[in-house]
Amino acid sequence: MENDDADTVIGLDVRGQVFYCNKSKLLNINNGSSYFSARFREDSMLDAGLDRVDNEGRDIYKLDRDPTVFNYIMDYIDTIKKPIGIGAYEMNKKLWRLVREEALYFGLDSLVQLLRITFTCSPNVDEGLGASGKGIMYWLGTKKGTSEYVNPYSSGAIDISLWSDEGKIEEIDMKSKELMVQYRPSPEGVQ
Repeated sequence: MENDDADTVIGLDVRGQVFYCNKSKLLNINNGSSYFSARFREDSMLDAGLDRVDNEGRDIYKLDRDPTVFNYIMDYIDTIKKPIGIGAYEMNKKLWRLVREEALYFGLDSLVQLLRITFTCSPNVDEGLGASGKGIMYWLGTKKGTSEYVNPYSSGAIDISLWSDEGKIEEIDMKSKELMVQYRPSPEGVQ
């Protein structure tokens, strides 16, 4: 069990804006393998860098990061959920990227994963996208239901490349790649 020191509240001075948090939250985020645990663990080889003590006796540590973006990091640390104010990716692409970069910096792998999902769709059910329930290849081949079907590889909507652990990749001709992504209607009765 962590000592009582882990339950104390500390402050992080991020370019003049102080964020307060229980030390235990910082130590335990990401299963104890984050920037914060590396910096603030008792057995850390890093100097935590105490800057000052505030009027209430709480230790304050400087952190040279953007306070606007760090606010989202603290929201995540408090809730372990996607930060509320970040909104939808389509509306805040730059912010999502900035917060994802900060999450990488701080070693918050689960937040990075939350922010990797930038767009999802289910063309089999999202009729509003013009998909007509025919699947992803049809959806891609019709430019999201806005044109006649063209093979998505042939039209450049997708690319096919191969990778192997052994490094040996035999070249696949263009016709084979087209066949790999060709839309094929489901047999009757099969969904």
